[in-house]
Amino acid sequence: MKLDDTSPGDIEWRIEVTQRTCVAGNYTYKNAPKCACSTIKRALWFTEMELGRFTRAREDAYDGEFLHLVNDGTPFSNVAAHANETFIFTFTRNPYERIYSAYLDKCVRAAITGSILPMLRTRLGVGERPVSFNEFLTFIASQRDRNRDSHWATMYRTTAEDVLPSHFIGAVETLSDDLNKVYARIYPGLTPQIENTNQTRGIVVAPPPTEAELRLLFEIYRSDFEFYGYSDKPELSRAPPLHRPKY
Repeated sequence: MKLDDTSPGDIEWRIEVTQRTCVAGNYTYKNAPKCACSTIKRALWFTEMELGRFTRAREDAYDGEFLHLVNDGTPFSNVAAHANETFIFTFTRNPYERIYSAYLDKCVRAAITGSILPMLRTRLGVGERPVSFNEFLTFIASQRDRNRDSHWATMYRTTAEDVLPSHFIGAVETLSDDLNKVYARIYPGLTPQIENTNQTRGIVVAPPPTEAELRLLFEIYRSDFEFYGYSDKPELSRAPPLHRPKY
């Protein structure tokens, strides 16, 4: 897949955003926003606590900033140089569900709570008036992928598959089974504690996407649909991928 920017600076930015490395556990988790990332990082954090590698209180795992301590600071260059010696994994989600979830979270709920991203406040006036899903998609379409926020950039770019291919790509649609497969590799004999405390649907309400909006979304994220094997049929938006990438 061809990206619109593969400069060293762009690559470093993408890795800085996504990389969660644990040398002690000999793994690198590539975090894809809006793909159960908080749930996955929390599960990893709980397991690290069980193993005695971190000693903070369990409640601290619900602090968004504290979750980043799963990353032990290993630079990307070290991970890339020893990619065959560490287990690299990521999780993806059907783009229909992922981007609508981003809209509910970053536009609808954020307008209520006041936690607006500056670019949305400036470009869309979020917080001052309701913003439709179509306006959100049109805003995304106006940006180059490299300039998009990680919550709505393509998953392929965000997880840097072009420069640091994953050994395993799980799916949110089969989260429990796939995370158990990851654990069999990085934490043999242990079971992940899966606690989703970041659900947007059902809490934040907005009109469902129209057919025209779904077509626009597909055109923006066609590369993710194709690379990760998701169906282009909206009625299958919560179904597992039809196929997984092979390297």
